[in-house]
Amino acid sequence: MRPLHRALAFIGVLLLPTPVSAQLNEVFEDLFNRLLTEDLSFSPNGRHGRHFFDAAAQANDRLTPALNSLIANAVTSFPLSSTVAGITFDFPAGQPVSIRESLGPIFGETGETLGEGKLNVGFNYTRMNPSAFRGLATKDIRLAFAHQDVGGSGVLGDRLDESDVIDLVLDLGIDVHTFVMFATMGVTDALDIGVAVPVHHVRLSGNAVASIDSHTEEQTGNPDHAFPPDSGLEQTIPYDESALGVGDLAVRFKYNFYQGPVYLATLLDFRIVPGDQDDFMSSGRPSFKLSAIGSKQFGGFTSHVNVGYDRRPGLLDSDEFEFVVGFDQKVATGLTFAAELLGELDLDENEAVNLDGTIEITDFDANDQPLGTRVL
Repeated sequence: MRPLHRALAFIGVLLLPTPVSAQLNEVFEDLFNRLLTEDLSFSPNGRHGRHFFDAAAQANDRLTPALNSLIANAVTSFPLSSTVAGITFDFPAGQPVSIRESLGPIFGETGETLGEGKLNVGFNYTRMNPSAFRGLATKDIRLAFAHQDVGGSGVLGDRLDESDVIDLVLDLGIDVHTFVMFATMGVTDALDIGVAVPVHHVRLSGNAVASIDSHTEEQTGNPDHAFPPDSGLEQTIPYDESALGVGDLAVRFKYNFYQGPVYLATLLDFRIVPGDQDDFMSSGRPSFKLSAIGSKQFGGFTSHVNVGYDRRPGLLDSDEFEFVVGFDQKVATGLTFAAELLGELDLDENEAVNLDGTIEITDFDANDQPLGTRVL
């Protein structure tokens, strides 16, 4: 079998379908619906229980997709391992023979290629706990929900109950376990083609804390909106959901264009087959990364430098300039010490995430005297 045909055959094997579980994209929708519709129906005066239905609809239309995209972007931004990490096989007589255990870098690349007819296979595991989305701390995501304009006057707050606001702190924790199976085939001495299939286990958990900033209680002594079971103004809603699924397929092309005192190469990494968006396995859009690679070997010691441009078109995501600097030192047969420094530079000048939407409320007292205006 020719090397290219063998590479395509291995890609086909890795593309076999894998079942996935529950839908994580409903976590925030369920949270908003419970908070703003179901629980408020137990308000002391029942007719006020529907006054945050519009806020729930807007949250599910705007906030839920935005939060889902931020999580999907974080999950799918994991770095792939080196194309030369694992066990390399040759096919001298049509049968696979292990020829070496690659002692290459962790996430970076060296400028060397495998060589024609050689196959490299491997597996790695990565755990991530994202603590921020482009400067927005996950544990401190704060949302405010405004009351419906009941009278339709266009002035929110000209009724006392319209000045009631519900504040929510998500306390979002994200835990991601990523298992990657990969294979790389040397099509020629200078060109490698590889494929990587990630399997993600994603868990979302937290104790969302909702509190009612009750203008009606402040002015009349009795709140128009409250939570069960004791008509309190604060409620904690725990959530803990997880899912397992296949992520975006990566296809990689590595070309070595110079061999001398140093090895120079380029690497093109395509994420082309979207995973399951409902479980945050995919950002939903193809992406690519183009990297320049340089490496030099000194006996059993190899240093490497990678610089690359990562095109990330997902919602609320942005392109990045990335770099990897590191080395690996062979300690013994089958044992290597490796260290790397990874970094990235966001190419969007406005890195901070702002979940859009502002609302102006004009507060009045119980005697219909204006107290001032505030913006949420």
